[in-house]
Amino acid sequence: MRKRLRLNLLVGVWFAVFSAYANNANLKFYHYTNEDGLPSSYIKSICQDQFGFIWAATRSTVCRFDGKHFKTFRAVAPDGSISDIWGKTFYRCNDSLLIVRTTDDKCYSFNFLLEQFEPFLPVNNRTNVTDFFQAKDGFWLLCQDSLYFLNAGTGNLQSLNQKLPFAEQSEQIRVTTLKEQNQYLVILCENKWLNVFDLKQKTQRKINLPNDLYDKNLSILYIDRKNNAWIKAYDVGLWKVNLTNGQVIHYAFGQKGNRHLLHNMVHTVSEDKAGNIWIGTEDGLCIWSPYSETFDYYQHNINNPDGLNTNPVYNIFCDRQGNMWLGTYFGGINFCGNNSGFFKVWRAGTSRQQISGSAVSCIAEDYFGNIWIGMEDMGINRIDAHTGMVSCRINENNGLSFNNVHDILFENRYRMWIATYTGGINIYNLDTHKFEYINQTSYPALPSNNIYSLLHIGDSIFISTSAGVSVFDLKRKKVSPFYDDVFDQRMVEYMYEGKEKVWFSSYFGVFGWDKKHHSLEEIEQFSHLKKANFVKSDSKGRVWVGDCLQGLWGYDFKNDSIYSYNRENGFPFSWIFSMEEGSDGDLWIGGDKGLVHLNLDTKEQVWYTRESGLPCEQFNYRASYKGRKGNIFLGSNNGLIAFNENNQHDNETELDVVFRGMQLFNKELVPGTNPVLQKSLNFHPDIHFKYSENVFTIEYSGLHFQNRGICQYAYYLENFEEDWNYVGNRDFATYTSLRPGEYFFHVRASADNKKWGEQVNTLRIIVEPPFWLSKWGFFVYFLVFVLLLLTIYLVSTRIQKSRALVEMERKEREHHEALNNFKLEFFTNISHELRTPLTLILGPLTQIIQDENLSPALWKKMKGIKNNAHRLLTLINQLLEFRKVEKGKEKLQVSHQNITGLLNEIEESFAESATVKGINLEFDLKQLEKLLWVDCQKLENMVVNIIANALKYTPEGGSVKLSACVLTEKTPAKKLLKIKIADTGIGIEPSKLNRVFDRFYTDDASGMNISRGSGIGLALVKSLVRLHKGKIRAESTVGEGTVFTIEIPVCRKDYSENEITLGDGQYVVGERTIDDSAGNSLFHKNIGILSERPTLLVIDDNKELLDFISEILTEDYVVVTAVDGEQGCEKIEEGLPDLIISDVMMPGIDGFELTRKLKSDIRTSHIPVLLLTAKSGEENEFEGLQTGADYYIEKPFMPHILCKLIENILTTRNNLVERFRSDLTMKPLEVACSESDKDLIEKITNLVKARIDDPELDVSALVKEVSISRSLLHVKLKKLTGCSATEFIRSIRLREAVKLIAEGKCNVSDAAYRTGFSSATYFTKRFKEYFGVTPKAYFKK
Repeated sequence: MRKRLRLNLLVGVWFAVFSAYANNANLKFYHYTNEDGLPSSYIKSICQDQFGFIWAATRSTVCRFDGKHFKTFRAVAPDGSISDIWGKTFYRCNDSLLIVRTTDDKCYSFNFLLEQFEPFLPVNNRTNVTDFFQAKDGFWLLCQDSLYFLNAGTGNLQSLNQKLPFAEQSEQIRVTTLKEQNQYLVILCENKWLNVFDLKQKTQRKINLPNDLYDKNLSILYIDRKNNAWIKAYDVGLWKVNLTNGQVIHYAFGQKGNRHLLHNMVHTVSEDKAGNIWIGTEDGLCIWSPYSETFDYYQHNINNPDGLNTNPVYNIFCDRQGNMWLGTYFGGINFCGNNSGFFKVWRAGTSRQQISGSAVSCIAEDYFGNIWIGMEDMGINRIDAHTGMVSCRINENNGLSFNNVHDILFENRYRMWIATYTGGINIYNLDTHKFEYINQTSYPALPSNNIYSLLHIGDSIFISTSAGVSVFDLKRKKVSPFYDDVFDQRMVEYMYEGKEKVWFSSYFGVFGWDKKHHSLEEIEQFSHLKKANFVKSDSKGRVWVGDCLQGLWGYDFKNDSIYSYNRENGFPFSWIFSMEEGSDGDLWIGGDKGLVHLNLDTKEQVWYTRESGLPCEQFNYRASYKGRKGNIFLGSNNGLIAFNENNQHDNETELDVVFRGMQLFNKELVPGTNPVLQKSLNFHPDIHFKYSENVFTIEYSGLHFQNRGICQYAYYLENFEEDWNYVGNRDFATYTSLRPGEYFFHVRASADNKKWGEQVNTLRIIVEPPFWLSKWGFFVYFLVFVLLLLTIYLVSTRIQKSRALVEMERKEREHHEALNNFKLEFFTNISHELRTPLTLILGPLTQIIQDENLSPALWKKMKGIKNNAHRLLTLINQLLEFRKVEKGKEKLQVSHQNITGLLNEIEESFAESATVKGINLEFDLKQLEKLLWVDCQKLENMVVNIIANALKYTPEGGSVKLSACVLTEKTPAKKLLKIKIADTGIGIEPSKLNRVFDRFYTDDASGMNISRGSGIGLALVKSLVRLHKGKIRAESTVGEGTVFTIEIPVCRKDYSENEITLGDGQYVVGERTIDDSAGNSLFHKNIGILSERPTLLVIDDNKELLDFISEILTEDYVVVTAVDGEQGCEKIEEGLPDLIISDVMMPGIDGFELTRKLKSDIRTSHIPVLLLTAKSGEENEFEGLQTGADYYIEKPFMPHILCKLIENILTTRNNLVERFRSDLTMKPLEVACSESDKDLIEKITNLVKARIDDPELDVSALVKEVSISRSLLHVKLKKLTGCSATEFIRSIRLREAVKLIAEGKCNVSDAAYRTGFSSATYFTKRFKEYFGVTPKAYFKK
């Protein structure tokens, strides 16, 4: 009992020691679990297909892996039903057949064209199959007591003897298991014989197995390349049988030395590219080396994150790149790459593969090649040069003064200087493991205990601190300051020794110390860098400064060149942490966004990030080191990274790019289920898109398993793009709205974004044109074109027949339009000519009628003549107004008017005519508001024309009714005036109703003895209604009458400001604009101021009108006449008149030109001009006034109105003169009538004021200054101001004197002298003459 206990104890101790050894192995595994998309962490089998995808059979389903994405697949039965696959084993055959065997022994083959699993009927349909084995060209089927070969290509079934004619296998001997691999077929039979068939040599041999090997649960797991068969027995271990010599070796848990296994339950055996045998057991991984004939053991260790994550290993697979895939029990897939990776990383942890802290701040190498790293929080670690394991940890617990380490320096083989933050310098002896300390306590000359950098130069150690730089003399053991005048109390973070100089970097500048001449100077080329992090020099003598904000800057002293690399000029980042020079002169630069490999000659940059395999992207300040073997170490905030730039061969391997799938409108396309994708993309089918299928995505993968699927991609679409799109690690491409045509999609992959191979995967994509651009579409277009030609031919004949008729109608219409325009133009022109005779008729006729001596009979005749003349004038005015409306020259003049009075007067004017005809005329104005916004003249024309028409076409005994009201719409502020005029006349036929508003349209009025009208009235009404923003409509029934309805807006807001006329005087009926009864006594009284009888010049080319005007004016004025403009100018030269009356339309000089000439001449510019013309309208009136005319009156005119207007002009002129004499506030300029007169008055006034105190200033001086004759000056001033030249000068002096006295600036005497009077007496005399009182009396008012 004691012996057994002792034996068990020894075994336990040995096992513990062995387990510790097992965990020291250096293989690293990457783990794929549920978190990475793996459907289940229980992996039964792994294999690789012909495209390079990795397949895994899990507990719940089968999935495919491309390095980044796991995609699950289900089984599709012939009836279309879908089921999950609980696979346990994969079988591969001829790179074209992939079969998975399920836990219920069903087989499913993968249809690579349609990318789906389908039942493998050659096996499933056989009910007697007990086992199933993979072969080269097919499968071996174990059917109860018989063995058959199933040809995968033909589906034929052969017996063993049929498949292998040289085989000597008795069919009575029962086969228990077999394995075909590496040109061997090995069959294990119940008789303990192992039949070995060499398929290449076509030979057979038998090996008799030892008795202890036989077990009914034997299974041949693997046949390696050295011709060894590895056979397992359940829970007994593993046997290796040499197929050449029959040697058998047993490996088991209980075996010792190089035959020991971690567990007797062996699940799988595989072989790597190097020939090592990988054995998966229930308790870990055993790797047998055939060269050393020893095992390496791997088991799960919680302190080793890069080891196995679980012990049971159920399947091991070696892919074509030599990567090893381990399927585990609830540990997912443990992946071991065929390379160690370009980057090696040590992360924080407690195992020997891990360092103590995350933030690595400094790195150094000792004389034995070991790497020492300092951390900001966990002291110092040593990494063994041979094993890569952490073999020493130094921190505060074993003597370090502070765990924040900034630099490490080896003084010699055993003395290591450690720069700490706040802990001074620690010197650690590697031999005695004892510390020495240098700090401000032991060495007061040390500037600070915050040590940043150490540098060994000769017999001195340079020390940079947060408060300056000092030097430690190793011989004298003394600290002395270094350039206190520069560095004292300044933080110097880094020092670097170059060939000739020692470099110092700080935030206040970069300095170089010449080692030979012992001189220090600041490098001005870097003076702009305010966040310098480090300074270094390269092998060519160039100096480099890494700045935390402005990037990497370099300076070449030889050619005075400056280099800069930052984000502004295309560098990936501007925050530079560290830099090392490679063996080839390239720079490796660490920053806040990764690592850059920079070739200074070609300027080529390779940017490494997490996507390209860099373990972390955030490096630490100045934490970099290049070892003696060329290894470059970089400290980061997440561990230590190391690499050797010469070990980049892995990245040179060309990557196979495969297609993962395709999406259409963001929905996955399953091959065979959509016309677009008939088979898998990896078979390069032609992809046909409809024109409307214009958003698609192609997914691809580079199968870079060594870097966890991370690689760089480039693609381009030929015939759409000109060059490659370099898209980083984006593994899909999306295109939208491609034009119809043929395209070729090319994609390739690179491991490092630097070296791109020739392997390109290509797809042909065809975008079908829409129907209207397809062949069928063009065929339809051809048919349509033919039909169109036929239709054109048939229609053209009809068109030709009707074209003549259309042309005739067009010419008739144009002739009608031209005739109407000719009529209108003719009537307009003749109307202007008729105005003058009408003036000669109406003028004398009015005077005759006013004569009280006329007999009643003669007065009645004269009155009739006058009415007809007025009727003719009204017709002429209508015609002219219609012409203006048609040309858009007539303007609205809307004002607030009482239209009730207007309509009442219209009723009165038509009452007599209606009574004579026996027609009942009725106006209904009860619902009418009194004040409305209308243009009364336009409204009067509308109503008068319609009523006149109604009376004209209504027979005796009929009636005409006008009703007016205001309609209020839904919006309260919107009002409409509605006028309805209804008659009981003859009516209008429906066919003619729409033409009543046409120009010159008249009706026969059959049945009534009525002469035709002009056809202008209703056309004018319609034009005026539209001008007034209203509507008009007519309704009529033949024999019953006609109704006209007018609706116009009557709110102020309906009209613009230009259409509004303020005031109440817009409309006054009749001729009462001037009071006829007013006498001329006032005129005679006031006009005497200018002359006893003012002189008038009348100019007109019509002799009769000229005599008529002379006759009516001769009694009160001196009238001078002229028959044209030239004669008028001659009359003016003979003597200046007081007022000029001129016609506008005259031969030679017309009225406009004459007025312009008079107003521009200084001699005549003061004379008022009154223009008489037959040209009516605002434009003509404006043109006349623009020439300088004072008044504008249209023909025909009333004589008494003309007389009154002349009287008002002269009276206004006289009142202006009188006001100038009496109103001191009135300026002399205000008496001027024209611009030239204003200029003259202003110039004279300024001259007098300029010499106001000069008594010698007289008329002669003014004449000389203004350059006009004395007589003209006298006449101008007399006409404008009522003063002679001398009196005008005196009036200016007196006005200025009054202003001086009134403002209190001087007394009367001083004012007299200051305004140019020779004495105060003379001033008083003239003052009394001008103002009527003495100065004293004036200022007492």
